[in-house]
Amino acid sequence: MTVLVRTNSPEETTDVGARVGRHLTAGDLLCLTGDLGSGKTVFARGVCRALGCRERVKSPSFVLVREYHGDVPVFHIDLYRLGSPDEWSTLGIDDRLEEAVALIEWGELMGSRLPDETIRVEIISCEGRDGRDISITWSDPRMTAIRSSLDIRTPHGKNGR
Repeated sequence: MTVLVRTNSPEETTDVGARVGRHLTAGDLLCLTGDLGSGKTVFARGVCRALGCRERVKSPSFVLVREYHGDVPVFHIDLYRLGSPDEWSTLGIDDRLEEAVALIEWGELMGSRLPDETIRVEIISCEGRDGRDISITWSDPRMTAIRSSLDIRTPHGKNGR
């Protein structure tokens, strides 16, 4: 299932992340895609807030993995600087993914290595404003609650329900 949400500010993008985050449990994996500066980390802040993380959420670009502690641990991962999907194993978190929610920026670089049940979040900047179009796709039936937790709008302002 896919839903599309339009936000008009960074605060609204954070709120959408929080609404999604309320439905996540340990072992869930989100692939966050979008251009540089599109709002992947802003969305991740909302997810972390919903999961009870108190630390300041920052981009993991230069450290590759940040770990946040809340009701559920969160691994915030940035794959942009990896040379190939084979380098994933160098991050040292494979054995711990079942105990945390994983937010993977630039996760599309993993290609077919991402599990089918990965929640895919694509964030597209709307030209000339702070708005974003956020496409959220999932296959796990328990995630259908995401749809009801969002005020879903299509880019043309029609209700997406």
